[in-house]
Amino acid sequence: VECANGRDADVTTTMGKANHKKGNKSVSKVSVDSNSNDRKDQEEPTANRPRNFYVTDATHPFRFAFKGRFGLHHALTIHQTPDEETWPGGALWDLGVLLSNLLLGMAGVTLATTSTVMESSPNNNKVKSKNHNIQLPAHLAGGKNAPDWLHSIILSEKSIILELGTGVGLTGLAAAAALRPSLVLLTDLQVVVEKVTQRNIEENTQAQKRHRLLGKTMCIGHPLCWGLREDEEAVAGLIEEYQLSNASSSSSKRKTKKKQSSNQQKIAASTDDQSNRLGKPDIILIGDVAYQHKPGAPSHFEALHSTLLQFLHADTIVIFGTRIRMPASNDLLTLFLEDLEPLIPPIPADELEPLFGSLKHNMSIHFLRRRKVATEPQSP
Repeated sequence: VECANGRDADVTTTMGKANHKKGNKSVSKVSVDSNSNDRKDQEEPTANRPRNFYVTDATHPFRFAFKGRFGLHHALTIHQTPDEETWPGGALWDLGVLLSNLLLGMAGVTLATTSTVMESSPNNNKVKSKNHNIQLPAHLAGGKNAPDWLHSIILSEKSIILELGTGVGLTGLAAAAALRPSLVLLTDLQVVVEKVTQRNIEENTQAQKRHRLLGKTMCIGHPLCWGLREDEEAVAGLIEEYQLSNASSSSSKRKTKKKQSSNQQKIAASTDDQSNRLGKPDIILIGDVAYQHKPGAPSHFEALHSTLLQFLHADTIVIFGTRIRMPASNDLLTLFLEDLEPLIPPIPADELEPLFGSLKHNMSIHFLRRRKVATEPQSP
């Protein structure tokens, strides 16, 4: 069954693998004895390597450290893998780090440190570290004059965040640590969630219990193949269940007894006439997913666009980080802008990280929200 998340769910053709990569793979020729099934040459690929500025090796853990609330030091440890089965979702990409820096900056964190543990020998580990002075654009700095949508992100303790194409999960976990929402759902293909994302969620949430890194935030990894209605309904069901549970809990604290149906009506009543918030998150994170579209090749853009629309309510904020690797990569943003409107101008990578000022990075972050439907004035 082919899945649209830029990788195939169960079956991937050799040509598909060749055409759909955002990393690079070197190939060496290995001579094989003629008596071995008459094969003279066989291609033996080396480990996948991401084309990154921050992380260029997917075989080692990545550590993302920062000083959080109350001056406490915290760290997220992200495991990666170059395995073909989960590639490219098993690797950490630059936009994942940039988005994490941005989310932490919006929460007031000014410095983060990233490091990669290079295991040179069993008893001697080399650690490559880099400090990141987080620089927020003025229109994201918050304050009393900040727009309502920005306050809804910064003050999001009761919010639900959904990440589409989470991969290793750094951005979603950073969002949990920075914004302290009630729920973060990290979604990707089932094989990626089971073999990569889930491990990172479990290890970092265990650390949370010791250091209160994520507060009361619940982090859940769940399969979501873009365009697959069954997966969309399962994720929407999780969100709705959590929303109703929270509504019921709030009612109990006020010592009022209400049935689940009345809780549902309460949530729906708080929205406008165009949308029902049940089953839909308040913030959607999407980072670096425009990596497979080449002219003439099958595109996953339409499926992602369709899935995105399924999870939007009128006020959902979409934080979309993209890297334009080829002209056709712009098509995804163009597709999004058919239904969403920019809340602020695009933020280029070098505005957040001076490192990219001298590099041709083609990376930017967009804050989007569903376009408001114009209503015709009623005749007197």
